Parts: sequence; C-alpha cells; structure tokens
Amino acid sequence: MLSVLSRRLVSSRAFAFSPVVANQVARVRYYSAEAQDIHTRLKSDVKIFMRSKTQPDLNVVKGILSDITYASKATANAK
Repeated sequence: MLSVLSRRLVSSRAFAFSPVVANQVARVRYYSAEAQDIHTRLKSDVKIFMRSKTQPDLNVVKGILSDITYASKATANAK
C-alpha cells in the first residue's frame, strides 16, 4: 500500500510542490513596478554627482555611459 501511495505522489503534481521546491519558489521575487532603465538611472546619477561635486563617482558613471554609447553605435555599424 505504501509503495502505491509513493508512486502516486511521484507521478502526481503533489510531488512538484514539495517543501524543497516550495522553498526555492519562495526565494523568487515578483515586483509590482518595473525596474528603472539603467541608462535613465545613470543619466540621473550624472546630474546628482555633478551637484554634489563628487568627481570620482562622476567619472565612473560617465565612463559607463560612454561605454554604453560606444557599444550601441558599434553594434549598429556592424549590421
């Protein structure tokens, strides 16, 4: 009887929702709002760092924006 029950559990959907699987599913985050575009966020960070006069942070963000711009133009030229 136990082997029949265990076979039914393995073949049924009840096995898919075991505590191990439920624990992994619980780790997934679902957000109600979309994440801000990285390019938009970096542009706003440039303004913030210019106002706060933190040159090292500003240089990093400008470098990243430059790399993004260069990569987008390089892929457009490659086509």
